[in-house]
Amino acid sequence: MIRFAFDECFHGKVLRALLVRKPDLNYVRIQDLDLPDKSDPFILEWASVENRIIVTPDKNTMIGYASRRITSGLRMPGMIVVGKNLGFRTVIDDLLTIDECSQQPEWEGQIKHLPI
Repeated sequence: MIRFAFDECFHGKVLRALLVRKPDLNYVRIQDLDLPDKSDPFILEWASVENRIIVTPDKNTMIGYASRRITSGLRMPGMIVVGKNLGFRTVIDDLLTIDECSQQPEWEGQIKHLPI
């Protein structure tokens, strides 16, 4: 089972539909956490400590920070970048496939774009 962390920018409607199909999904929403600083570098460090794969539509900044972590030799448990123009069904199906067909260690240091 994959441990997801959904970025604040992730569409809540997609997450709700995802949970209808998989109620026991192992996830947290960044906006629900009491983090003192919710900057991208802070979230990535938190995800590293908590061993959670970030799911985000943020192509502008999050990818750059994640790439720098990887090239600097810092731990990065993985990132899934969801295109804003993807259909909800595609996003849900892809995330469910990832959850069911992959294992957490496979994502270490990976930045992948949906659809995969």
